Amino acid sequence: MFKLLNKILGRKQEELQYENIASVTYYVDLDGNLKIDMEMNSYDDSSIDAMSSILRLLAHDSSFVQTVEFLRDAMFADNEKENFIKILLPVSEILSQKMQKKHDDAARNTPCIKPSEAK
Repeated sequence: MFKLLNKILGRKQEELQYENIASVTYYVDLDGNLKIDMEMNSYDDSSIDAMSSILRLLAHDSSFVQTVEFLRDAMFADNEKENFIKILLPVSEILSQKMQKKHDDAARNTPCIKPSEAK
């Protein structure tokens, strides 16, 4: 699935060396439980700022979109389009409900009669 990542980086993932100041990792264990692993090297200002940056990024809808786009690109490069769709189908219901709620909230906050129409 991540052949594309290896192609982009031009080397194997095992060869990548990096040091995390802070990280958040989402994964599913063998029992199917969703897990979140958070790590900070220390509680110094740079680690706190780094974790804050990650959390600010996660707070934006755009981070979800970017993640899905990255997954799509990797899976399409591996000819796994059908499996990508299988991943997104359960998510699409949540997204649809979220968009409907935004629409309903916007409609509720819009007056039935505009002030300029009232005479």
